Amino acid sequence: MPYLSTKITIKILTISIFNWVIWSLAFYLFLLSIHNHDIIDLKVGMLFPLASVVGIIVLIAPGGLGFREGFLTIGLTVLGITAKDAASIAVLSRLWFLFGEFLFFAISILLQFRICKKSQ
Repeated sequence: MPYLSTKITIKILTISIFNWVIWSLAFYLFLLSIHNHDIIDLKVGMLFPLASVVGIIVLIAPGGLGFREGFLTIGLTVLGITAKDAASIAVLSRLWFLFGEFLFFAISILLQFRICKKSQ
C-alpha cells in the first residue's frame, strides 16, 4: 500500500464524501420525480451510493450489474415502496446513471475536439 500524507488523505476523503452527498441528493430528486412524494424520505437518497459501493465490491459482476439493482430494490422495499415499483426504480436508476456518464463523456469528447480545432 502506498503511503499518503494526512493532507492528501483528508482531501480525498472530503471529495469522496462530497460525491456521496451529491449522489444522494440527485437520487432523492430522481425518486421525487418518478414516485409518490409521501413515501420518499431524504434518507432514501443514501441507498444509491451504498448500492454503488456494494456493486463495486462484488467482483463477479462488471460494474455491479444486477447487484446494485438488487440492493436498491431490497432497500426501497424495506423503506416502504412496493417491490414492483422498487424494481422499476432500480432499473431506471441504472439507465439514469448511464445517461449521466454518457453525457459527461460526450461533453469531454466535444471539448477535446474543439480544443484540437483551435490549436490548428
